Order: sequence, then C-alpha cells, then structure tokens
Amino acid sequence: MRTKNNQRVQDYLSSICRQMMHKDMVKNKLENCLIEIIENKISKGIPEDKAIDCAMGQLGDPLQLGKNLRWLECLFSLD
Repeated sequence: MRTKNNQRVQDYLSSICRQMMHKDMVKNKLENCLIEIIENKISKGIPEDKAIDCAMGQLGDPLQLGKNLRWLECLFSLD
C-alpha cells in the first residue's frame, strides 16, 4: 500500500508519537486509523493527496494530539 509508506503520513505520525512512552504501539494504532480514513476517502474518488489532508485534518494537530495522548498515557499508568 502506497499510503502506508507516504512520507507525509510517517512525518505526521512521528510528530504525534515523539511525546509518547509507548511509541510503537500508539504509532501502529494511529497509522491503522489514518490509513482506514485515507482509503475510505480514496474509495469515494478523492485523490490520495487530498485524502491524506482530510484524514490528518480529522485527527487534528499532531503536537496537540501527542500531548493529549501523553497525558492519557500518564493518567492510566497511575493504577
């Protein structure tokens, strides 16, 4: 799949996961989610570049998302 190896997708995921303790697990889950959104958009006739933009827009700002996920990660590690 071309989308999985797209540099913009990988850079976006790296920006999110840079702040995480469990980077690999989070990156895999986010990547699957992102690819699912992208493939859904492509199946509706949206060009790949536009589908990537839409998917990233849906997930939001990568730095803010990373901070929010890091906060949740810390919160759940208190158990």
